[in-house]
Amino acid sequence: MLLNLKKMVPTFLSLRITEYVDLYVNYMFNKSVKKPFEDFMQGFLRGCPARNWKMFFPEELQVLLQGCTTFDWHLLEKNVTYRQYTKLDQTIRNFWTVFHKLPEEKKKMLLGNISGSDRISGYGLECFRFCIEDPQVENPDESLPYASICYLTLFLPRYSNKKILKKKLLYAIENNEGFGRA
Repeated sequence: MLLNLKKMVPTFLSLRITEYVDLYVNYMFNKSVKKPFEDFMQGFLRGCPARNWKMFFPEELQVLLQGCTTFDWHLLEKNVTYRQYTKLDQTIRNFWTVFHKLPEEKKKMLLGNISGSDRISGYGLECFRFCIEDPQVENPDESLPYASICYLTLFLPRYSNKKILKKKLLYAIENNEGFGRA
């Protein structure tokens, strides 16, 4: 982006480099975005008056607006319900073994595919519930898991072993945004 330097600083030729850089940075990060930011702020405050935000500490406000970003994944496991499965079924035990070994990023991707967001409300995982259901497909080892975001349900076929489950789950997570049905 080219700037009209003469408008920005009428005497720019006489300035030292550091002063020029300071003015340039100020322009790019403050002056150039001032009007759009003020417009955004005005609209934001119309729906969320500033007086309502003053009751929160910055960390609380961040969680309120952004949701939780760190999770106790064992709480998630504890709060899941099952249809056509029990928590003792081999497929479910394999699922949780695979899930807990996944990197944090993949766990959040799975969460995003089930719920539509890789974040949870400020209440945290202790208040988040989803269901794992057997889709009762004819050839489970050839099927991919899928999710119903509206019903917070993961349809997980009865895979014959952990290796197949991991392969199919990772494929679904990595290749399908919201890997299911609305």
